[in-house]
Amino acid sequence: MSPEVEALLRIAEQSLDAAETLLRHGHCRFSVSRSYYTMFYCVQALHLSQGRSYSKHGAAIAGFGRHFVKAGLLDKQLHQHLRRAFEDRQRGDYEAMEDVSPETSRVAVERSREFLNTAKAFLQGGTSA
Repeated sequence: MSPEVEALLRIAEQSLDAAETLLRHGHCRFSVSRSYYTMFYCVQALHLSQGRSYSKHGAAIAGFGRHFVKAGLLDKQLHQHLRRAFEDRQRGDYEAMEDVSPETSRVAVERSREFLNTAKAFLQGGTSA
C-alpha cells in the first residue's frame, strides 16, 4: 500500500472517531458529515490504489460504483450506503431548517465503520465482493 493510500486511511479513521464523538455529544448533523467523509476518504484511497483520482465528489462516487461495484470487487450495498451518506451530509450541511435525527446519525456512523473496515481489508488484499 502506498504512503498516500495509508495516509487517506488514517484520515478516514480520524474522521470516524470524530463522527462517533459528535454523535455522543448529540451533534447529529455534524456527525453525519464526518461519517460521509470517512467513506469519501476510503473511496479516494481505493481509487488511488488503482491509479485514479477525482476532484469532484459526484465523480468519485460514480467511479466507485463503476470500478469497484460493477466490476464485482466490492458489494453494491457499500455504494448504496455511500450515496445515502452523501445525501444525508448535503441535508445536514446545507438545509439549516431540517434536523438530522440521532438514529440517522447512528446508522451513518455504523455504515461508515463498515465501509472503512471493508476498504482496509480490500486494500490489504483480504476481501472482495
